[in-house]
Amino acid sequence: MFKTLVYFIAVLVFLFFLFPKPTFAASSFTTDYHVTYTINSEGKTHAQLQGTLTNTTSEYYASSYKMQLGFDQVENVKASDSDGVINPTITKNDEGYIIGIAFNKKAVGMGSKLPFSISFDTDSVARPFGKIWEINIPGIASPSEFSSFTVSVVVPKSFGQAVYIKPSQPTNNLTFTKEQLGKSGISIAFGDEQLYSYHLTYHLHNENLYPIRTEIALPPSTNYQEVYVNEINPDQQM
Repeated sequence: MFKTLVYFIAVLVFLFFLFPKPTFAASSFTTDYHVTYTINSEGKTHAQLQGTLTNTTSEYYASSYKMQLGFDQVENVKASDSDGVINPTITKNDEGYIIGIAFNKKAVGMGSKLPFSISFDTDSVARPFGKIWEINIPGIASPSEFSSFTVSVVVPKSFGQAVYIKPSQPTNNLTFTKEQLGKSGISIAFGDEQLYSYHLTYHLHNENLYPIRTEIALPPSTNYQEVYVNEINPDQQM
């Protein structure tokens, strides 16, 4: 699961104090995020994370940042800030991957902002099930750690209209706020129909000494489904 779109682990800061406590240091910054998931017709997802750290103190600056990604697979990880490209560190752990970046630019002074971006590709967001595409994006592990956090989902026209969107939206709007995301995340399904193939086995037992006639129940066609019976074996009538 993508347990944290961005799970804020720690900001390593130092300026006037040699050994500041990480919790005290982290409280000296606010974090805003906008994440865009762009999914192509084959289900490959490109995630673009645009973040901004705002310094709320004149005593510290952020030198590095880490986030936990809960995806089973990520590739093509890239990062940058306003001063240029950053070479990210990628560490595999039991929960997915930790992405670490060391900033080129320092946001020094109260109110100073440090914009940065991280992008990666993954196959873990969109998956086909028959004629249905399902998209699952986990929520935020600690929503209170972010001033704002929005997620936009971009899908190809070939997916058609969404069958359902969770959390529900008044229209087919696929942009979600931090409050909508919460810890539950996003689930979306696309597709007009689905095909299922069943093999049903009926166990019949006649306790009489003579043949009897009985019935079995077959799945019916309704206004919402069409059922085709390919074969009944044994095909015998009494």
